[in-house]
Amino acid sequence: MKKFRVWLHTGYAGQLIEDEIEISDDATPEDIEEQCKDVAFQTVDWGYEEVKG
Repeated sequence: MKKFRVWLHTGYAGQLIEDEIEISDDATPEDIEEQCKDVAFQTVDWGYEEVKG
């Protein structure tokens, strides 16, 4: 297993979020990016909505 540090910076002072995760040694760069994104998106509330008019 490899260990990776994942971070998310919101642009606001004091809002840096960090975590460390373990990913299998044979993971591809695409697998690593996807797993790190999953961790980052689990820490924020986000969404979208259509604006009409």
